[in-house]
Amino acid sequence: MSTNNWGRWGADDERGALNHLTPEVIKAAAASITTGKVYSLGIPIQGQGVPLLDYRGTPMRLTLQDGTDDGMYASYGAQPGTGAHEDVLVMASHTTSHMDALIHVYEDHKHYNGVPYGEMRHLVVPANSASRRSTASRPAQSFSTS
Repeated sequence: MSTNNWGRWGADDERGALNHLTPEVIKAAAASITTGKVYSLGIPIQGQGVPLLDYRGTPMRLTLQDGTDDGMYASYGAQPGTGAHEDVLVMASHTTSHMDALIHVYEDHKHYNGVPYGEMRHLVVPANSASRRSTASRPAQSFSTS
């Protein structure tokens, strides 16, 4: 019995277990909905009452614009009363929220499917990149249903 999925979907695979989410599986899952009840999986982004590790820092929410900026879109032709609330969230990806990826943990200096740990130092990947490292660098939740 294998202890991991390395090579299961080929040497160049970057999706891992997301390969199980085929269009047929997604359609079957959607068809199984019977109540329409929504279950929130979100938790507040906060600096207290959640597990925090000192080296990760405390999550911060910085407000770029709010109701005090009313009228700022008039020069763009917006009608009176048009505005926006915009924030910047600064937090480690494993603090309060959990965005995971196939590069989250490595063993024997290798990430999923044998990608060397040294190749995953930063996430500077062009949006249109089709490189082997582009998908492995993105959160595992990022997948398309199209």
